[in-house]
Amino acid sequence: MLEKDKELINEYKKFARASFMPLLTLPIFLLLFMLLFPTLPPAAESALGPYIGTGLARFLSYTAIFLLFAAISLVTFKPQTMPRIVRNLKVYETGLVIDKTLGLKTPVEVDYYKVNEERKFVEFKLNNQIFRIYYKDIKELDAILSKLLKSLKQ
Repeated sequence: MLEKDKELINEYKKFARASFMPLLTLPIFLLLFMLLFPTLPPAAESALGPYIGTGLARFLSYTAIFLLFAAISLVTFKPQTMPRIVRNLKVYETGLVIDKTLGLKTPVEVDYYKVNEERKFVEFKLNNQIFRIYYKDIKELDAILSKLLKSLKQ
């Protein structure tokens, strides 16, 4: 069950490391800012100014800097989806109630459905949220949930 799952700690460590990634890119942003802002607009004005005008050349240089920062952000700031540990699950013929707050009407169409017998959990993904249900008799839980959940990727 949840208390006996030693791998869960390692998963949370991975998520914690990934959440510090934006903080580590801050020095890179500061360095690029200090290098590019004083040099790129004047260089673009002198190189492109006679052809397209200095105002447009300056605008294009600022746009290029912005696109560089946006590209770095897109690469490094990927949201991590941590599994939501379900503490309370009520199963009815017509649906599921998760943690007394989320009601799902059957058949629930999930993106994926996974059973881990070794760690004693069932995991499914619904709308970018991963739900993980720990249970002592995982085969019994799988038999019940497999009737109520419909995987979209089969």
